[in-house]
Amino acid sequence: MGPLVRECGHWGFAVVFASFTIHLLVMFASTRCAGVLFLSFQNEFQSTTAQTGAIFSIMYSSSYIGDMMGAVLGNHMGYRSTAILGGILNTAGMIGGSFTTRIYQMYFTNALAGIGAGITLMPAIVMVAKYFKTYYPLACGISSSGVDIGMLVFGPLMQLLLDTYGWRGTMLVTGAIVGHLLAAGALFRPVRLSPSKTCNKKDTDVEHSGEDKEMLQDSREENQESTQSEDHGINEVMTQRQPQSNDATNITLKSQRQKRNLFSAVANLLRFYLLRDSYRLSMIIFTQVVAYRIAFNCFIMFLVPSATTSGISEQDASFLISVCGIGGIVGRLICGVLTQKASSYAIYQVSMFVSGCAVLLVQFGTIWIYISASMIGITYGIQYTIWRVMMLEIVGVDNMGSAIGIYSCIGLPFSLTMPILSGAIYDTTERYSTMFYIFAGFYFLGFAAMFLAPVLKRIEPGIFKKEDIK
Repeated sequence: MGPLVRECGHWGFAVVFASFTIHLLVMFASTRCAGVLFLSFQNEFQSTTAQTGAIFSIMYSSSYIGDMMGAVLGNHMGYRSTAILGGILNTAGMIGGSFTTRIYQMYFTNALAGIGAGITLMPAIVMVAKYFKTYYPLACGISSSGVDIGMLVFGPLMQLLLDTYGWRGTMLVTGAIVGHLLAAGALFRPVRLSPSKTCNKKDTDVEHSGEDKEMLQDSREENQESTQSEDHGINEVMTQRQPQSNDATNITLKSQRQKRNLFSAVANLLRFYLLRDSYRLSMIIFTQVVAYRIAFNCFIMFLVPSATTSGISEQDASFLISVCGIGGIVGRLICGVLTQKASSYAIYQVSMFVSGCAVLLVQFGTIWIYISASMIGITYGIQYTIWRVMMLEIVGVDNMGSAIGIYSCIGLPFSLTMPILSGAIYDTTERYSTMFYIFAGFYFLGFAAMFLAPVLKRIEPGIFKKEDIK
C-alpha cells in the first residue's frame, strides 16, 4: 500500500478502498452470486429456464444502461453524487425484490437494481484513474479485487441466508448490506486542481498546458458549426424560391434534419466519436463484450445449475462461485507480474484462449468442473485488470468514463438476449453442454480478434488526450 499512499496520500488510499467496496457489494448483490437463487426463483414462480434466466438477463442489461447514465451524470454532476444516487437505486431494487409475488415484478425490481449498480460502478472505475497515474495498474488491481473477494465470500453466504431465511429474506438482507454503497460513494472527493493539493503536480501542469489545444479544437468545432449553419441558410433561401407545391417535401427534409441533429447530440454526449478515432478501442470493446459480458456472465449464471445436474449437491455447487473468486484473486496477482514481462495485448489474447479451453473442461465430470471454475476465475482476474489498463492507455483519463459507457451501450443487446437464448437452448436440448460449447466459441472469437491489434494501431487516427501535451 506504500506506493499508493506516496503518490496520492491517504485520501487516495481511501478512494481505492471505496472503489474496492463498491466492486465487492455491486458484484455480490447484482451479478455473480445471484445465480445461487436461480433454482429458488424457478420454483417460486413456476417458470421455465428461459423465463428465469430473463431475471438475470434484465439485471445484466440494465446495468449497461446504468453505466451509460453514470458516465453522463458523472461528467455533469460529479462522481460523488452519481455514486450515491446509484447506491440508492440499487438498494431500493434489492429490497423491493423481496416483496414481489410475480415474475414480472421481479423483472422490474431487478432492472432498478441493475441500473443502480451500473451508475455506482462507473465512479468507482473513473475516480481511481483520476487519482492515480504511475501506480494505476496496482490501484486498479486492488480496487477491482473486490469482485473476486465478493465471489469468494458471498457465494456461501447467500446459500447460508437462503437455507436460513428463504429467498425473500436473502434479498432483504442483501438490500441492507448494499446500502453501504452510499457511504462508499461519499468518499469520492473530487480531485483538486491546485498544484499544492493535487496528487501529482506534473499532471496538473499538463492539464493547464492542454487548454490551448482544447481552445483550438473548440474553434474548429465552431467553424464547422458556422459552415453548416451557412449551408442551412443557403438551403433555406433556395427553398423559399421554389413553388409552394414543395412545402410537404421541405417539411419532411426539416424533420429528417432534426432527427439527425438529435442523434448527433446524443452521440456527442456519449462521445461515440472515440470509436472513429481509435480502431483499437473498437476492437477491445468487441472482445470484452463477447468474452466478459456474454461468455463469462452466462457461464457463471449456469455453472451452479449445471453442477447440480452432474451429481454435486447444491451446497457444494454454490462453492464453485468461491472457487472462481479465489482464481480471480490469483489472476490479478499473476497479472501484476506478467505486465512487467510481456505486452498487455499478448496477455489479454492468451487469457482468451485459455478461457475457451477452460469452459470446455466442464464436460468431463465433477473434478473437471472445479478445475474449469478455477481457470475461468484466473483468466477473468487477468482480463478484468488488463482491459482497463489498455483502455486508459488508448483514450486517457478524461475519456475513460465515456469509453466504458460506449462499451456498455454496445453490450446492452447481447447482455439482454444471451441469457434468455441460453435458457431457451437448454429448454430445447435439456443439456447444458450445448451452451458451454457456445460460450467457449465466444472466447475463441475474442482470441482471434486480438490478432488485429498491431494493424489497427498503425492505421488509426488516434485520440487527443490532455496528458499527451508536453
